[in-house]
Amino acid sequence: MTTKQQYITQAKAANPKPLYATINGEQVQLSDAEYEASIESWAEMRVAQDAHIDQQAAAKESAKAKLAALGLTEEEVNAIIGGV
Repeated sequence: MTTKQQYITQAKAANPKPLYATINGEQVQLSDAEYEASIESWAEMRVAQDAHIDQQAAAKESAKAKLAALGLTEEEVNAIIGGV
């Protein structure tokens, strides 16, 4: 799993200073503080997305295990939940 700091490093490499925002159709250069805040916000969003994806995968595996415990075959489980 990628850490927040790794995402920050990736974002800074892909988006070097100066960084611009479009406000009312006009490009405005971000200050250093705004740049850092935008990079950090993006990294936090990516970490949250990763956690959500992991949570969905765990829930799917749990559901598959419960259906298998009820005696359903792998094909039946995949028909209900979808294959991995």
